[in-house]
Amino acid sequence: MNLAQNIRKALQESLMEVSRTVLSSTPWISETGNLKATDVKLVASIGLSGQRESSLLFLVTKQSASHIVSRIVGEEGITLDEEIGDGMGEFLNMLGGCIKRRFQDMDWDVGLSLPAVIQGLDEDAFVISSKSERINFFVQIEEIIQFKVIFLYSATETKEKRKAGYSLTGDGIPVEQSGAAVEKLKKVLEEKKNKPQ
Repeated sequence: MNLAQNIRKALQESLMEVSRTVLSSTPWISETGNLKATDVKLVASIGLSGQRESSLLFLVTKQSASHIVSRIVGEEGITLDEEIGDGMGEFLNMLGGCIKRRFQDMDWDVGLSLPAVIQGLDEDAFVISSKSERINFFVQIEEIIQFKVIFLYSATETKEKRKAGYSLTGDGIPVEQSGAAVEKLKKVLEEKKNKPQ
């Protein structure tokens, strides 16, 4: 397999693993599809460093993000922007951890940045370098959750191998440790609910 095929396979397997483990559902994954243009979107992103600079963008409608976070914490009706943003950051950490593990299996030294979540933008708001290769996936889980994943990467390795990582590094969350991450997220959300305004 060539580089693009290996990346595509690692992304698909990671999406499948996180969806089954964290969201308790098997996703439908396609290389085509878009979110509704009229819906408010959230964009979560995480950077990957190492031999190839790359970024993972996760585009989701606010409604789908609410369903994802509700499933993660096991509580219906998560609607506060801050809670949804925190939950999407944790979900992206879990996905990033799966991708990192698969890339390391391909001898691709990878470090992850901390996730960032922005509301109200779509993929056109991101400037994509002409040197970047792009892989897209549209994911649907049941009828209520839809999201788009865009992976941007450099087709060539950096001249000198960089130590994988950023100054503020997140290692991602292995799916087998996601229970602790979910409990931490629940605690943070509960503290925010109880915090006086």
